[in-house]
Amino acid sequence: MDIADAVTYLHLANSKTIIHRHISSDNIFLDQHFGTKLSDFGLSVSIPYGERHVDAQVVGTFGFTAPECIATGRYTEKSDVFGFGAMLTELYLETNIFHLENKEQLKACSELALRYVEQDPEERPTMKEVAQELRQITLLQQRKDCKDF
Repeated sequence: MDIADAVTYLHLANSKTIIHRHISSDNIFLDQHFGTKLSDFGLSVSIPYGERHVDAQVVGTFGFTAPECIATGRYTEKSDVFGFGAMLTELYLETNIFHLENKEQLKACSELALRYVEQDPEERPTMKEVAQELRQITLLQQRKDCKDF
């Protein structure tokens, strides 16, 4: 959730929306408390005030760059959602399914990740919605854990 919150902050905290453009597992780090941190803001661009997109040179890691960016060079908030979804998908695919304690949570997160990598950017949620959905999954899991205790 830390990364979803960080990207939501980039998108909503300023008068100009900042697009990270390089969300990938290579740019996620752990702090001393095992919290996740987003890095590599060198490719970030801001959307001009009053606009919904910015046209920029296509950059990023193949597989994490949204298809519409590759095709047109046009970046929106949904471009970062695609990168986030690709990162989640990579994490889930590299997880050993037999070591998972909660397969229901994996299924829910996997379904969300697939929504985030929709080819049509209009079908992707906003990062704020992504963060809310992940928070809901975590909250439901915590409630279940309390009942099992």
